[in-house]
Amino acid sequence: MVLIASNQLATQKSEPEQSLDEKQRIESEFLAVAVPVAVELINWQLRESGENSLKFKRATLEKHGQELVFTHDERGEIFRVAVNRNQSGELEYSPINIGSVEIEDIQLWQEADRLLQQIIEEEQQQKIRQSKGFSR
Repeated sequence: MVLIASNQLATQKSEPEQSLDEKQRIESEFLAVAVPVAVELINWQLRESGENSLKFKRATLEKHGQELVFTHDERGEIFRVAVNRNQSGELEYSPINIGSVEIEDIQLWQEADRLLQQIIEEEQQQKIRQSKGFSR
């Protein structure tokens, strides 16, 4: 009985560890999608209007110095990361705080990525059209 009880106790202890690992994995995947898109959106917003914040339907993305902060109106801070580029120009970020990540957050950043790609594509096509006009 003692062996069975201790085996069950060990199983019960490993489940929270697994859920913690799963939570960290989801957070890492979420940030891997969200942060590059957030950086591009903030850079685009700064170019277009000089503003360092971007308002979504129920959330706000803000640049505070070298940090990006994504805050949900009802749930509070979803993530805060320190962002910089390394010598080769690649984006590097370090999580400072990660709140609770929900499916809607992941969907928001996937949609934001899709829209950002459309914006980039349209800008590139516009540049091509402009350059063709000058070459004639």
